[in-house]
Amino acid sequence: MIANINSDSVRPSPLRVVQWISGGAMQGRRIVEASSTPVYRPQAISMVAMGSTSMPPHATRGNGFEYLVVDYDTHEKKARYTDENGNRTDYIPVGATTGESTDIIGIDRSGSNGTVLERVYNPSGLYAEYITETPKQCCLRTSVSPAEAAAAGASATPSYASGPCGSQVYVSATEPDENWVFLNWSGAASGSNLVTNGTMNGRIPNCSIATANFEPESESSGVKTANPASPDGVYPQDPIAYRLDLSWKNPVEDAIIQITDPYPWPRVEYSGGLQWGPYINCQHNATNHRVACSGNFPASAEGVSTYVSFDTAATCDIYTTENSNGPVRNTAAIQIDGFNFGPSANTEVKAPFLLKASTPKFIPQANFSRGHTVLLYTVPKPEDKPGCCTNCDLDVYVVVDGDTANPRKMTDDASGLNNRANADFFANDCHHSLWFEPTDNKTYQLDLYVVKRGDDFEPYYLADTLTLKPTTRPEVAVYTDLRELFKEFHEITPNSPSNDANGNCVRDYYEAVEAMYNYADRHDGVVLDVRQDAYSADHDYYANIATRRKMGQEIDTNITANLQGFKLSLFDIAVIGDDAVVPYYRVQVPTGAFSETGYLRNNADANPTVLDTQSTADGANKGYLMSDLPYATYETDLPNHPTPNISIGRIFYDTPQKLIDAFTAYESPIDVRAARSRASAICLDNEWELNAAGTALVPHILWDDIFERAIRPVLQNRYGAGLQRTVPYTGPVAFQNGRAYLYRGAITPWNAVTSTRRAAQNTHIMLFYSHANQFVWTSEARRLLNGGSTDPRVQGSRDIDRRELANVGLRIAMSTGCHSGYNTAYRQNNVNHRLYRNNIVRAMLDEHVAYYAPTVYGYGNNTTTSHHDKLIREFLKGVFRRYYDTIGDAYYIALRKYTSMGGGWADLDKYAIYGMHLYGLPTQPLRQHATLAELRSASTSSSVRRPTAPTAVAAFSETIAVSNFAVAFDAEGRAVFDIPQQGGRTGEPFGPVLPAVVRTYALPSDTAGVTVTLVASQTHAYPGSIEMQTVEPINFTFGPVSGAFDQTGLYPTSVLTYRLISDVSGPLIEVTAIPL
Repeated sequence: MIANINSDSVRPSPLRVVQWISGGAMQGRRIVEASSTPVYRPQAISMVAMGSTSMPPHATRGNGFEYLVVDYDTHEKKARYTDENGNRTDYIPVGATTGESTDIIGIDRSGSNGTVLERVYNPSGLYAEYITETPKQCCLRTSVSPAEAAAAGASATPSYASGPCGSQVYVSATEPDENWVFLNWSGAASGSNLVTNGTMNGRIPNCSIATANFEPESESSGVKTANPASPDGVYPQDPIAYRLDLSWKNPVEDAIIQITDPYPWPRVEYSGGLQWGPYINCQHNATNHRVACSGNFPASAEGVSTYVSFDTAATCDIYTTENSNGPVRNTAAIQIDGFNFGPSANTEVKAPFLLKASTPKFIPQANFSRGHTVLLYTVPKPEDKPGCCTNCDLDVYVVVDGDTANPRKMTDDASGLNNRANADFFANDCHHSLWFEPTDNKTYQLDLYVVKRGDDFEPYYLADTLTLKPTTRPEVAVYTDLRELFKEFHEITPNSPSNDANGNCVRDYYEAVEAMYNYADRHDGVVLDVRQDAYSADHDYYANIATRRKMGQEIDTNITANLQGFKLSLFDIAVIGDDAVVPYYRVQVPTGAFSETGYLRNNADANPTVLDTQSTADGANKGYLMSDLPYATYETDLPNHPTPNISIGRIFYDTPQKLIDAFTAYESPIDVRAARSRASAICLDNEWELNAAGTALVPHILWDDIFERAIRPVLQNRYGAGLQRTVPYTGPVAFQNGRAYLYRGAITPWNAVTSTRRAAQNTHIMLFYSHANQFVWTSEARRLLNGGSTDPRVQGSRDIDRRELANVGLRIAMSTGCHSGYNTAYRQNNVNHRLYRNNIVRAMLDEHVAYYAPTVYGYGNNTTTSHHDKLIREFLKGVFRRYYDTIGDAYYIALRKYTSMGGGWADLDKYAIYGMHLYGLPTQPLRQHATLAELRSASTSSSVRRPTAPTAVAAFSETIAVSNFAVAFDAEGRAVFDIPQQGGRTGEPFGPVLPAVVRTYALPSDTAGVTVTLVASQTHAYPGSIEMQTVEPINFTFGPVSGAFDQTGLYPTSVLTYRLISDVSGPLIEVTAIPL
């Protein structure tokens, strides 16, 4: 079979390698050649010592991308570097080629701190190593002079330091308790400061010397101190209480003491707390608001000391003075015999507020045309006393970039609860709020000012300053609705957002907002408010299904689609909130899938999520499925071949404090190494039913067969001999790392308590293969009991519910059961809110389990791994795969692998893909052997030959050779064909199962007008006639789905199909061939 792939481009172009450099460290590469056209696929390999060329790696660059190019037309090798802020160098010639066989890894080029040597150890270019020459190293030592000073306790540090020649290091001198004082530095350091810089110029081992010189104390003119013991500022209605301690030591000379101390005014109540020690006398002048002291220190070899202490009270009026536009800074001026000290005590009144933002960085409008709206809010300063911020009536303003002529007033009146133009959600709680929309691509300085309530903006008082920077490479986007999050917290657990659980004067809600900020900051991400940044109006979620559908569509269109400018850096989306906070996208159930309209029929209880699932509005004859997947694709319309560009996960909780705890828990790595982990699975026995004639049993749902085919090999490959396939229903006495425990209904009647609960409490990874709904899974014991079994082991058994998920050790769980990943908004008519509180998802999130499950009816196949089983299999493989280091990577690769095996276009495929959900934070690390640098390098690399810019129509041909087919027959004599080592299976529901071969090819970044045509094919006839196995979809609630195969047209409709895929390295074309 030969296919021509045509595009508007000319010929194979320069070889191009893009590699991510993390911390300047160079990653090794392995080059693999495939087929007749060299295809370069870089993979990270360990550094290998090769003779005298082996040197330790050294960071020569910051984080960024390096582009290496071999141009076969000009016989040039070029390199360009782009840092993480978008700054880039020009292409720099770094060598010449010797023809088209030249490998790009043979480039020699210079870095800023040394030469990067790149060597090819195999003539065919299969292996290469990057080695970086370390810059020349120098060292520095410190010494003390004279030796008598060192003997008395004088010291200098560090004793030894090394680094690049010419670099500097801090050196510090320490005076002994008495008799010696520091004079100056000499040698590799200079100056008279105790701490200064020393320069490393001596090549190892001949270090440069920095000498700390000391002199006897008697030679000093005097040793003096004036250190206030008060805090640096006070709050309104706090007492001003400080102390100045002064000393003098000189065996020959005395010293005159003069202290002038003005304190803040007007209307400051003097409490009479002025005190002083010996050698001085102090007076208070109430008219001039001044304390003045004078006196005389006598000459003393042992040293003499005194003090001044002052107490008064600050009021709200202390913020301004009668003669200035700002507060008086209380600075005591101290003079001791010509030695001046100051400022010595700053008792300036402070405003009790800090300014906070909802996101650590913002997206400039040039990249996000709708504008990134940021919540600004105040919190009391950590040292503020309880109730302090409410003792004074203050107005609070934000000034942008020093523009005091246009201050922006913050509110503390709860006016944002019903009006999205306003930002405050709770009145008079010391948290003032304001929406701010940065418009320019620059760093903003946001100053927080306070004035007495009702006064003009001037005079004002500066309380805090916040800088807000633009982002150029966000890796994570957090989606939430800050207003609805507050309201949902309050509705589920009244008053929880306004509580102060830890008594720090910050409402729990704002601590949750800060936890969200910190999460985004740790991942170089941003927080986006969908109500501000996506919605065209202030939508009411509870209005009707049309509104809720529009909310999802606008999130997809106005946020995710506008983020594709960051597709090289954006890896994950974290959704914070349930359906009422960030609505699921309402996807119409495809025509060929099972109807959702009957799910929870007569039990919707006015819950919006359930009502929409059952709705047939706007032509949704089979209802709507709840999905987050559209938010993870850049397409604005729902694609027929849904493939995520980004990983996405969701969390939500009853209270702000639980959300805060979840951010901590879901940042904890999951150790999935075989020797450090334990897995388990529960699986029902095969189910049979009578045929239509009632004469024989036929398969209903072959649970055990499905599990054995799809999941058991993955666990076997991971745990090897540690796979326990016949675990009794009471489970093992002691669970062990390195083992996987299978509770199979075919072996034992496993139940909810002794089986499921013990497995969930004692293993880290668990799979659920059973009938389910959003509340329970069916246990094998309960299934047998329902069927009339008298086995004493099953008597009194029940289904598995959230009770089995309390206090578990689980970190990852997967389920194929129908609607076991379905969750709703909180509001419903039933006062117990069972739809929200009793569901499995809620229980998994409460235990901080990363949970992968369907929001729809589960689908599979008794003879072929398909639909949800295929997704779970690929997800589990992703969890165990060496080079995937987050749970989001497993989610991403599961969907990518699903569509790359020939699926993704049938209605049931779309139903399964859109209806599969990840709960948890997609950034949660998986502890493997891979490093972040390896993953980033692998995920952003492109080392394929790509055609040049489109100048003409070009074509290239590929041959797909199938040397032989493997044929297998079922019990009824029906055949299925497979292509060993090359492909999977495909087919339409109820049609014959067909083998499929999938190939993926890279295209130029600006490719347009792609067509794939079948040029030629060779066939041979299979001897004899056979009946083929058919695709028989199974609903994991109702069993085999009835339907008929339409034989009126060609089947398959085409033996060659193709589709374009957007990838971080450029467009790809996926070609599927059905050679049967």
